[in-house]
Amino acid sequence: SINAKGDVLAVGDDDGKVLLLDISGKRTKPRIIDKGHTTQTPGDEAIYNVAFTADGQLLAGSRIDAAKVWRVESGEVQREFHTGLSPTGLIVSFDKDRTLLGYNADGNIYSWNVSLGVPMGTRLSKKATPAQSASFSSDGRLLALPDTDGVIIWGVSSEHMLGMNSEVNSVAFKPGSHTLLVGQEDRITTWS
Repeated sequence: SINAKGDVLAVGDDDGKVLLLDISGKRTKPRIIDKGHTTQTPGDEAIYNVAFTADGQLLAGSRIDAAKVWRVESGEVQREFHTGLSPTGLIVSFDKDRTLLGYNADGNIYSWNVSLGVPMGTRLSKKATPAQSASFSSDGRLLALPDTDGVIIWGVSSEHMLGMNSEVNSVAFKPGSHTLLVGQEDRITTWS
């Protein structure tokens, strides 16, 4: 994930490390936010994805059944949230109000209030879709997921499937809009 200023890239790895890399060229050594942990079960600590808040002050990272939120400046853990369900991998993103949103392959959509540290709700989708990528629109009203048949877009009260000619690998909303970038094997398509 790249912050809104475009100068910091955050990445997570299979060992649970979260690194911040200065891509503006000012700093060459990555800064470690989370050193990861050693667990009995391989893969439990892997970071599936990371996401910045719009102001770049907070960073979330998702694990198999949990999400952590760090303060970017200090590296301090602000919150940790657990799904409480079967471990299926979690993908997270923030909306414009700093609500942390999550999706897992069981089809559950989660929302957590980061400031208060409390869950706000869980919603089960009509179709559980394993996904390596997911994107929430900046207003938190839409969730786009890649699918073997196209793109699934969940709205507040409905679910729509956008057809594609081939499998979709990744999706991302352009910040501050409902423009969706769709990555396929040999091309990127833009939808508004």
